[in-house]
Amino acid sequence: MMIEKIKASNNLLQYGIICLFIFLTQFSYIQHEVIDWDESTYLLISKYVSEGSLLYVDYWEAKPPVYFIYMGVVFKIFGSSLLVGRLAGDVLLLFSTVLIFKILKNYYSKSISLSGSLFLIYLFSYEASQPTMTEHVGIFFIVLSTYIVLRDKQDINFFWLGTLFSLAFNSRNNLAFACLGIFIFLFI
Repeated sequence: MMIEKIKASNNLLQYGIICLFIFLTQFSYIQHEVIDWDESTYLLISKYVSEGSLLYVDYWEAKPPVYFIYMGVVFKIFGSSLLVGRLAGDVLLLFSTVLIFKILKNYYSKSISLSGSLFLIYLFSYEASQPTMTEHVGIFFIVLSTYIVLRDKQDINFFWLGTLFSLAFNSRNNLAFACLGIFIFLFI
């Protein structure tokens, strides 16, 4: 269904460029063995969650639970390794970038929309951003909620919007301010 929609759109070239840009920028550090201490803690706790341990009971990290649940599910399906953890972040970056492109395409030309999307990838392309962090998960939910608000401003399903806000907030607490900004935008 989704593949048919992608084929039906005239944006295959832009989606291909986005995928290529992610591949070129993200995969250069994919096996970089220097692991950030945050990343190692997050991946280790996610591994324990994938093995059935209870978050905040068996292992403790002062971060909200959505990241650990997401990575735990990914590790359960694909196995727990540094490569799988980093690829999980790259998949979220791909989805966020495609949503940014779709948002911008409604207001600007395809070239400007593509440039804005590639800029997001550029921001995640330097070495310190290579680890899959809570920002990857949180930004995806914020961008998805923004896409829904801008697409359906007159007929918004507040249940789904609240669910996305909750997932963003439970990925990274400071994203509550972004959620508040989107909510204020609804009433302007």
